[in-house]
Amino acid sequence: MQPKKLGQVLGIGARLAAKTIRERAAQTGSAVAVSPANPAAAERGMQPAAAAAPETPRGPAPNTRSSTIAANPDTGGFVRRLARGAGRFFATLLRPFAHAGHLLWLEITGVFFGLFALFFLSHGWQTVHAAGWRDRHAEVYCGLGLLFAWFTLSSFWRARRKQRR
Repeated sequence: MQPKKLGQVLGIGARLAAKTIRERAAQTGSAVAVSPANPAAAERGMQPAAAAAPETPRGPAPNTRSSTIAANPDTGGFVRRLARGAGRFFATLLRPFAHAGHLLWLEITGVFFGLFALFFLSHGWQTVHAAGWRDRHAEVYCGLGLLFAWFTLSSFWRARRKQRR
C-alpha cells in the first residue's frame, strides 16, 4: 500500500471513529460536567451532567453480565463490530508479511528442487559415460533430473509472477 493511500485510510478511520464515539456519547446522554477543573467544556457550551440526566441512586452494582447487557442492549453489536475491525486491521497489517513469506517459500522450494535436479542429472551423466544408455538407471536419473529441473523453473517463475502483482 502506498504511503499516501495508507494515510488517507488511517485518517478516514480516525475521523469515523471519533464521529462514532461522539454519537454514542450523545445517545447515552453522557455529557461533560462543567466545573472549575473543566473550563473548556464551559466555553464550548456544554451542559452540566446533572442537567442532562437525572441523578440515579448509587448502590452496589451487580457483577453479572446479563445486567450489563440488559442495561446496554447494543453491547453485542459493538463488540462484534470491534472484533471485525480488529480482525481487518491485523489482516491488513499481516498481508505484506504473508506475501513476502509466500515469495520466500516459492524461492526456497525452487532451490531444493534445483539441488535434486543437479543430483539426478549428475548421476545420470556419470551413468551414461560409465555404461552408456544400456543401463536403465541412466534413463531414470535423467528423467527425474529433467522433472526436478522443471519444478525448479516453475517455482521461480511462479515467484516472479506473484511478485509483479
